[in-house]
Amino acid sequence: MSQPITHYLGLPDAQLQPTAATSLTGGYLKDILTVGGILSISGNAGLGKTIATTVNLNDLAPDTHRTLPTRPGMSLRDFRLTLARTFVLDPTPDNIAGLALEHLIQDSTRTQPLVLFVDEVHHLSNAVLASLATLWDMCQPHLALVLVGNEYSRRRLRNVTRLASRIEYWQRYKPLTHNQVRELMPRFHPQWANVSPDDLIWCDDAVCRGNFRDWARLTRKLVLKNQQRDNPPHTFSRALAREAIQEFSASDVWSEPDF
Repeated sequence: MSQPITHYLGLPDAQLQPTAATSLTGGYLKDILTVGGILSISGNAGLGKTIATTVNLNDLAPDTHRTLPTRPGMSLRDFRLTLARTFVLDPTPDNIAGLALEHLIQDSTRTQPLVLFVDEVHHLSNAVLASLATLWDMCQPHLALVLVGNEYSRRRLRNVTRLASRIEYWQRYKPLTHNQVRELMPRFHPQWANVSPDDLIWCDDAVCRGNFRDWARLTRKLVLKNQQRDNPPHTFSRALAREAIQEFSASDVWSEPDF
């Protein structure tokens, strides 16, 4: 079943913003859903990969996508059990071992088209990734895979030839450009609606660096500071922004932009 979208930090009044990257993700997903293909999405944390994938899947496959929880060091046995629970197999197959569990999963997947969304795919070992390739092979053409991970997940997947050779699309998310920051941030949250383009770029160069998650953090800090000081809502000044940046960048060395 589809899940409601909660913005990072539960930021009130934030509006998800489509970008060229999220539109490209939507196009790739439409294609792999049709043929039961595989999509790899990589990029640094905070660039919007997971939320873009979730939004698109909620739109394109609201009743047929499943999200597989992952964690570092996940064993092949744990992976198979997690898969079984993700596909809501009944009865719960805790006592089924090895390939028998995999076959049970395969049998259930053949009955209807499904999409498996694997987030943080870089946590998975080569053995687990190879098992994922086996599952996909056995469930064709009914199973599509969406593999989302960090900047290094692309390299990790390419090292597992059996899986990499089956991936239809490789997409990499990059930080927002300055032009995108000027265009998107005033629509992202009312805090930025009346902030000058120069000040937006100043904030981006100072701390956000094209990262949606850092923009959300800075936005929340400014909203809270305005509330604490009884300022008019969405007040902005560079002095206020400096205070906010110092609070969540205290352990970082950052140089204030000189314009």
